Amino acid sequence: MVRMGNDTYNTGGDGSDDEDGGDEYVDRDESADSQGPNAQLEQFAELVGSEGEMEVTPEDSWETGEASDIKKALNTTPDDTSEWARKFFGGRAGKINEIGERGDELDAVALTDTDADGKGAAALLKHKHGDNIITMEGLGQDDVLDTLDNIRDELPDGKPIYLTDKGPNDEDQWASRIESVAETNPVRIRDHHDISENTLQRLRSHDNIEYVHAGHGEKSATMLVFENDLNGEADEHIEQLVDWTNARDLYQEDHENFDEASQLVTGAYNFWHDDYVQAVEENGPNLEESHIGQDISTFTRLRDEKIRLTKETAENRQAGDYNVTFLYGDSYHSKAASEAMDEQGTDIAVVVKPSGKLSFRSQDDTPAMSEVASQFGGGGGGNAAGVDAGEVSLENDLETTKDEHIESRGQKMKDHVHKRMVELFS
Repeated sequence: MVRMGNDTYNTGGDGSDDEDGGDEYVDRDESADSQGPNAQLEQFAELVGSEGEMEVTPEDSWETGEASDIKKALNTTPDDTSEWARKFFGGRAGKINEIGERGDELDAVALTDTDADGKGAAALLKHKHGDNIITMEGLGQDDVLDTLDNIRDELPDGKPIYLTDKGPNDEDQWASRIESVAETNPVRIRDHHDISENTLQRLRSHDNIEYVHAGHGEKSATMLVFENDLNGEADEHIEQLVDWTNARDLYQEDHENFDEASQLVTGAYNFWHDDYVQAVEENGPNLEESHIGQDISTFTRLRDEKIRLTKETAENRQAGDYNVTFLYGDSYHSKAASEAMDEQGTDIAVVVKPSGKLSFRSQDDTPAMSEVASQFGGGGGGNAAGVDAGEVSLENDLETTKDEHIESRGQKMKDHVHKRMVELFS
């Protein structure tokens, strides 16, 4: 099932380095989505204030049926009634029920992030355990912790739960809830997001918690699963998947397959969890050869056009010794921010999104972006961090409304973030 134009559900402490597909607000019109990529691009152009006709691909080449069954609401909650929310949360509820029905025959359950690294880690665990593992995605920290509780309630005691590519915002809450789950089920964490040494050692001291952690920028979660759970050996296509996913997730631009590996980002954010996991588990990073291959080229063109439009919103400001580019948009923020910094010659990029989310990216030799994001209730890593919608209240902190925020393309949010950054870097 295709889910086109997806958002980073995982901004905040666990969404620091993912490349997302979009972050549209809940109230957007569904009609453009159902018409195909050209209509989506026109709607995106209107969102960021661009004018002119846009086209990704001739409309008559856009498949109907599953390929046009496109998700809508991206800044969403389990209470949201959008088509996407019903499918995502309904599908996950089905998997929770399946755990209850098949628990005795399962080797483990895995809860992962929504990006290519999280799904890649899930694919490796699927490669190891086959049908004897159930994998699923979690969104922000609260959703992840609640889902862990739901899994624990259905899974027989003693069966392990993997948590991959997810890190904390509120470390004390994070640790306490994981410790609670570990009272009945082993918890195996494979992650590379920032966490304090005290919290890391606290969790590692628990007899039923195995916390494999790499410093931010060192190894992806997929690589950690490969080394620790597959003992560093697998079929050639799986080893290639690990290599490409690691290079893309850590943004290793000098990797010989860095550009080619961008299809993993596109695939992870345009297809539902099970479809992507199946594709890479069977084919490695060669998505063109998989059952989702026919749509990858269309998604790639749509991605490139959205990145171009996002970069057109660039506004440069000074914060202490650092030049900062502010962008407004809801798609592929990692690539848009990286390209904008290079083109503008700036040190830091801040992407303000229609939903109120924030993404921070930086060049080397800058302060940790997790430190910047923490000023607004978010978190992340050295060169990449994020803040969930609602951490900066449009109504209370900015004295504006969502409609005004979207109409002004995040102007008050930009001013608010810039002011705090000036204070931080002065």
